[in-house]
Amino acid sequence: MDHLKINNEEFAQKQLSSTGELPVNSLTRLHDLIRLDSQTQGSYLRYTLSGHMGHQQLPRLHLSIQANLPMICQRCLEEMDVALALNFDYLIAHEQPDEIDDNDEVDWLTPETHMDVQALIEDELLIAIPFAPVHASACKPLVLESGARINPFAVLKGKIK
Repeated sequence: MDHLKINNEEFAQKQLSSTGELPVNSLTRLHDLIRLDSQTQGSYLRYTLSGHMGHQQLPRLHLSIQANLPMICQRCLEEMDVALALNFDYLIAHEQPDEIDDNDEVDWLTPETHMDVQALIEDELLIAIPFAPVHASACKPLVLESGARINPFAVLKGKIK
């Protein structure tokens, strides 16, 4: 079994578990949202995927992700790491079970013989990443580096006499 491609229904029924690391730069759909440079080449995220049988003997998966994603603060434009600790529960069924409608904490997956775990992790990160990440504490103050401040009405003053 390739650790990133699984038969999700069989994985859950056999109550298997897989723990691993993924290089952050391998998550290609995140490239526009994260900072990629020589320092982030060694950045990894950790995941654990475990299967179990839920009530009514429906197969379930639990995914946990721990990541420190290199991003840019949208307030001060300095580099920062966004720490994420995420947990997801999935119910595997051919049709959406009624209990999914009442429970926002469980998502529905259809049975797949070659489910891509990396794609699932990437999907969840795309949803979880903050839209505009900012430092939790105060950012460094921005410094105006363009020199003297020009009054925008100075042009009008020179033309009206």
